[in-house]
Amino acid sequence: MDAPAGPLTLTGVEFTVVQPEDRNEEHRLTVRRLTARATDGAVRPVPLPGTWTAGSELSPAPAVPGPDGAPPEPRLLDSGPPAVAYSTGLSDGSQITTLTVRLRVAQPEPAEVTAVAGDRFLDSAGARTGQRVTVPIGGHDVPVR
Repeated sequence: MDAPAGPLTLTGVEFTVVQPEDRNEEHRLTVRRLTARATDGAVRPVPLPGTWTAGSELSPAPAVPGPDGAPPEPRLLDSGPPAVAYSTGLSDGSQITTLTVRLRVAQPEPAEVTAVAGDRFLDSAGARTGQRVTVPIGGHDVPVR
């Protein structure tokens, strides 16, 4: 993608793997270096943030919630470059199941945003003018008034 010439900020990493049917697998992802290549071919480093959060999601979601086949939440590793250890869990074989692991850079709580909303949105949200609602934006719940 075309990126501006100024500094870049990494806000997260997301990847998806297929859940195996025969055995649970233990994996580790380490981010040692991140670079960006400009259209002129110049390569520049992108600084790695220091504080991360980790989470995961199965797709499709299990028909019956419970621990069978569901992996535990990914674990951030403390030493060295940013790294996460995760288990794939185990598919029951009835359909292809994927595990999405998300690493997000810890962010401050979003400030309340002043917004303009039409009547249709207000009706759909069950809100009225001036009322505070929470809107999902970029994977975060943002308070909007």
